[in-house]
Amino acid sequence: MKAYIMKNSIVLFVSYLTIGHDRFTTNKTTNSFNVMKDSFNVMKVRGFLNRKTILPITFLALALVAPGLFNTTNAQSKADTWGQGLATTFLSGLPNISQGQNLDLIKNKGNDSFNSSINFENPGKIEPSAKINYINEDGSKSWQDETRNWHVDSKGDTLVSYLNQEQADEFDKNMEKSMDGTDELVYDVTNPMFGLVSYVPAHDTAYQTNTNWYGSGDVDGNGVINWDDYFSTVSGTDPFNDGTHRGDVNLDGVTESSEFSQDKQIMYEYLMGERNHLNVWEFETGSEQINHLEKALAIDPTSEISAGSSGWNCGFYMAELFINTTGVYEIENSIFAEPNGTNLEFDLDHNGIFRIPLRYCDTRTSTGSAHAINSVYLGNPENQDAKQFDYRIFIEPQTDEFQEIGDYSLNNYAKEKWYGYTYNEAFEEWGYGARSLINYDLTGPNVTTTFVNDNLMEAWNPFLKSEYPSDNTQEFPADTSVLANGSPANLYHGTQVGYSDESTQTSNGTCSDVSYNVSRGWELIAGAYNPGNTSLASQNQNIDVEDTTPPEVETMPNDTTITIYGSMHPDDLGWPTWSDNSALPLADSSYNDVLLSGDDPIQNWARYFTGTDVCGNEKTSEAQYINVDFIEGLEDKVKEDNAYVFPNPTNGNFNLHYSKPGNVTVGMYSLEGKLIEKKSYSNLPAGTNLPYNIGDKAKGIYLLKIQGEDGSVETEKIVNQ
Repeated sequence: MKAYIMKNSIVLFVSYLTIGHDRFTTNKTTNSFNVMKDSFNVMKVRGFLNRKTILPITFLALALVAPGLFNTTNAQSKADTWGQGLATTFLSGLPNISQGQNLDLIKNKGNDSFNSSINFENPGKIEPSAKINYINEDGSKSWQDETRNWHVDSKGDTLVSYLNQEQADEFDKNMEKSMDGTDELVYDVTNPMFGLVSYVPAHDTAYQTNTNWYGSGDVDGNGVINWDDYFSTVSGTDPFNDGTHRGDVNLDGVTESSEFSQDKQIMYEYLMGERNHLNVWEFETGSEQINHLEKALAIDPTSEISAGSSGWNCGFYMAELFINTTGVYEIENSIFAEPNGTNLEFDLDHNGIFRIPLRYCDTRTSTGSAHAINSVYLGNPENQDAKQFDYRIFIEPQTDEFQEIGDYSLNNYAKEKWYGYTYNEAFEEWGYGARSLINYDLTGPNVTTTFVNDNLMEAWNPFLKSEYPSDNTQEFPADTSVLANGSPANLYHGTQVGYSDESTQTSNGTCSDVSYNVSRGWELIAGAYNPGNTSLASQNQNIDVEDTTPPEVETMPNDTTITIYGSMHPDDLGWPTWSDNSALPLADSSYNDVLLSGDDPIQNWARYFTGTDVCGNEKTSEAQYINVDFIEGLEDKVKEDNAYVFPNPTNGNFNLHYSKPGNVTVGMYSLEGKLIEKKSYSNLPAGTNLPYNIGDKAKGIYLLKIQGEDGSVETEKIVNQ
């Protein structure tokens, strides 16, 4: 592919040099070098001259031009037959006929002539006819050996079309030529910074926050529209050029600071919520867009450029209006920053200032000449087929007039294109170029579509880049607020955000009190673009609240020792107290006893409690230790009452020591609780040892129940061996 372009570049360059060589061989030698220099400039503008091609082309140029230094042969006829147009179009420029100067046409049988001419000493003045300028039979006009298609409309505006079809093709070829040296970017045709989606401004690289466009309302240029902008005293009589363009919100060409001005009134309505945007094209209805476009065209100076003094043809007007409205990504690296071969370079300072998505459009004039104008889509692609011809306005950039089929500037076909930074799949690199979007055939009774680039004609909407907050799961107690769970981000400028919540939470003491779902429906509304709030502008965010936390033990019953006759039930020995994050009572509390050691009835137990909350979350406590013995708290009783037996165990004889004075009754029992014997003692002194003999009793364990005169009861254990 690159070799093919190189070959054609050289062929075209040779053609330029051949014309220059043949035309100027009868003149001074400097003419040949001038033609070679101009030819180099043309090649550079067209994108054919770069670091790789300049050396071989230079040698070729010298080889072709050198003979002209010595050749005096006049080859003017060859130049006339090939080249009145393409080369001289860019090298010589246009005759200086300013827009608005009406040239009277006088019919003269074989030839029609203008009844006026140009004074080249004073190009701005039209003098009486001193030179006849012919209208050719094909409708084209001639001026000093240069053929150019002119048209003077009813308002006196002079329109300039392409010189010929070859020139139109060259302009397209120039636009489609990728340039080297650009940075690699992620390939995303839906990103408006590349402009490949047909309805998004290409220039606005940070389109959700950028407010630097004409009439945005961001007077101070800080990226936020607020009351500081409303109270700003900035004013300007030429907003397009004096930097006050953001404050001209009523688009009348003047930025006013008076609180009674229409600019301030519109800003007040926006800040008070009565308007949801300020001059955001995508949010406007079709009628609002037409009004917006008409005001922007009245401010834009492109149509005021003189075709004669600038040397511009229709393609340059089309490109300049595209720059001022749509804009070009990093325009300083594009072909528009290169010398364009005319008397007037492109204005790069107002790149994308109007933020209106105009497109290129190739068509033909009513006289059959190749022509270039602009087009724009109106309406809402969500509600209509955005590819239909009826939803477009075609604009003649030289006059700012809208064109209908059959008008001078719209005939035969309409080929809509976009220019900007794009990915060239053939060369596998990023670069600047034109991309065909859609072609219309205008020749029949009904407009038909002959080509659609489906990848580049997607219906854009302002919510493509919106980021909704993700679903979330929280533990009870939960914060389900927007602050804690997020809100939509990366919003298109002027988008209004709303939401509504639906919750499954109850208050009936069950699990659904603390384990539930909040469905948050987000709604994004973008002005007239989406008044019906379609599915593209809404999304549900699910916030699940769960209770997975088990209850916690606050207090545990103490470890204890009981007699074999005591109760082990928690109602007697105690339950733990619990706390739960739900603040609701437990659904269930149970226990499990585990035997650690011993034989019945002398045993050691570990008791574990389990608490279950309303959502079934369980927690098992640490152990409570329970000892089952014959005598409850023996050691404590000895210390307290000084009642004990010795020796213990015994072979039959033992003593019962009782430290209290007075009367006492002692009963001896078997482990089954059967009374074996009972003795009463009166007036015992303190610290009496009472002798016992159980040698005639069966081996085993016996219990002594000791009851004092004060009613106190103590139990002692004796083991008979």
